[in-house]
Amino acid sequence: MDPDEEVLLKGWVGDSDGYIVDYRWRSLSDMDIELTTHADGTASFIAPQIPWGTEIALKFELEVEDNDGLTATDVYNVLVKWNMPPNMGVGAMRVVQPNTNVTLDGSYSNDPDGSIVSQKWEQVSGPPVELMNASNLIASFKAPAEPTVLSFKLSVTDNRGATSQMTVNVDVELVPPRVTSTTQGVEPRENVLLVPDVYWDVPGAYIVDYRWRSLSDRDIELVTHADGSASFIAPQNPGSEFTMEFELEVEDNNGQTARGVFTVSVEGNTPPFMVISYGAQGGVKTNTVSTLSGSASRDQDGVIVSQQWEQVLGPSVELIDADKLIAYFTTPAEPASLSFKFSITDDDGATTEKTITLNVEE
Repeated sequence: MDPDEEVLLKGWVGDSDGYIVDYRWRSLSDMDIELTTHADGTASFIAPQIPWGTEIALKFELEVEDNDGLTATDVYNVLVKWNMPPNMGVGAMRVVQPNTNVTLDGSYSNDPDGSIVSQKWEQVSGPPVELMNASNLIASFKAPAEPTVLSFKLSVTDNRGATSQMTVNVDVELVPPRVTSTTQGVEPRENVLLVPDVYWDVPGAYIVDYRWRSLSDRDIELVTHADGSASFIAPQNPGSEFTMEFELEVEDNNGQTARGVFTVSVEGNTPPFMVISYGAQGGVKTNTVSTLSGSASRDQDGVIVSQQWEQVLGPSVELIDADKLIAYFTTPAEPASLSFKFSITDDDGATTEKTITLNVEE
């Protein structure tokens, strides 16, 4: 029973061989209780005031007398305690995107000394919305299409009639997406995939358009894909490492846009290492077949894809297999000085050149 609540005391009395002629109620507690007796044998009183959050047990004695003068007694206990109102749990102000489904969650509400028997959500301010399941602890609605602030009140009542209320605000706001910029390293001729990482500080929107473009001077064929990613083939790099930048602009269903820059570093290429062998001490005899060999040349970070021997000085000779690592020619009939240039190119387009001189002697 709550303080100040009217309490009715009723004794269940029976007499097997007669009937009750008198009911006598009295308080057994130290508190000053004003008992009111009634003709039907019941009694009532107003529960006393007690400090908040405390409780007290009251005792009352009922003595009855039957038509033969016989009596009987019994004790009735009454517990007076404050009814603790329900605790509310609806959270603080929320921010949501326009046109999104919003949940109002009061499921964390509870009653510390009983149970919640009814609840109700109602809108108290803002453009009207249709509340679904308003008589449940969890309700929902669709946010308006335009930015605004909505207020909703939740009322919960416990099994002893105590009601608690709380208001929660919902801020409908256009929140733009964010694009996470990334950096990655790749090798020349590698198929590079640019994957967008897009998020919102407030969920509920979705991307409707991805727009990629290259910020680099290099001629890059950028291929876009349905999932919002883009890809390209990293260019050959005969020199040192270089970087390329690509910009992604996204637009969500609310017309909000954001940009991010993706940096791709293309590793540098080491030119081929050239080794040439020819003649004996740079000298060869007249009218003999001489060999020019670059077969020991190599590329430490790839492969050699082309080579070329070319005469640049001296009486003209016919070079056999000039486009091979090993070439041949017949020396002139007269002493002379011959110069040949050897060029090798690797799979990244880097070229190494070297010129050698042979002295033709008798």
